[in-house]
Amino acid sequence: RQVGPAPTTARMAPTSPSPPPTATSAGKPVLVVRLDAATRNELRSVAKALGRCPTDTFGDLAVGSTFEPAEEAQMNMDLVMCNSRLPQLPEDMVLTLQEDLRRLVAGFAEGELSDPMPFAKFELYQPDTTIVVAVFKVPQALMTFRKAAWRLCKAAGVAFPDALWMPHVKLGKLKGLTRGQLKQLRCDGLAESAPQRPAHPLGLALNVPITGAANGDWAKALAFPPRPEPPPPPPSKDDVAPAPPQPPSGCAAVVRPPAASVVVPAPIVPPPASSAPLQAVAAPLPTPLVEPRPPSGSRPAHARPIGSRTGPRGGITMA
Repeated sequence: RQVGPAPTTARMAPTSPSPPPTATSAGKPVLVVRLDAATRNELRSVAKALGRCPTDTFGDLAVGSTFEPAEEAQMNMDLVMCNSRLPQLPEDMVLTLQEDLRRLVAGFAEGELSDPMPFAKFELYQPDTTIVVAVFKVPQALMTFRKAAWRLCKAAGVAFPDALWMPHVKLGKLKGLTRGQLKQLRCDGLAESAPQRPAHPLGLALNVPITGAANGDWAKALAFPPRPEPPPPPPSKDDVAPAPPQPPSGCAAVVRPPAASVVVPAPIVPPPASSAPLQAVAAPLPTPLVEPRPPSGSRPAHARPIGSRTGPRGGITMA
């Protein structure tokens, strides 16, 4: 029996630190719809609660599993799935795509793309059922915009084939479950955590940065204009003073004098009470009436002569 030489132990090459995540290693580039901070914060709270104890939501089927919540900055709505060619495009092609998308946004009326989106439900993402998503109801204008944006990305060679779009936000990923277990999971336990307020779309952005000057500020360049403030309501009939009656045509206008103003008399203010004691003042006595006396030697007409008396019939008889 021929024995060969003893095998030599191969030396392992020293491991080098993993490179920083790039657009390809961090995930597929996606053109997303940015959501308001309140919606992202609320969805982040739901994801963190699910990560603390998956069995509270999924029951005993989730025993032994873990849930990795997504970062709040990543909780935006996927709009167009792009391929790995997008980060590798020349700078001028990236800027051209950005300008085409900006013109597409400007082609819609103000506020048409920023209308609120009510929450619909929580469910497992299809076809990857390890991802839990929040589904929203979007207005028809955003559906039309999404289709046009996909055509622009397809013309640039950076879009995947189109499929039925489900407006959703990824909350995180389940780990440690088999496909059979995932098929039996239901998200009914998350119904109590459903957002009560609608989400507000703010504009477009890329979920991964693009190196070079072509990165720019996509969020600022592709912001959705808000809906303008509604005009104030017209004044009601009660607030409008009635117009004075107009004279008939051909008649001179009658100018009425202004109504006399009513003078309100000033209130009578009594004089202040004096602190000096009151003194009694005697009223003057009336002057007595004195009948004038006749002059001496004369006799009044009604005087009777001496020695006369009154007769029986009132006549005067001489004594």
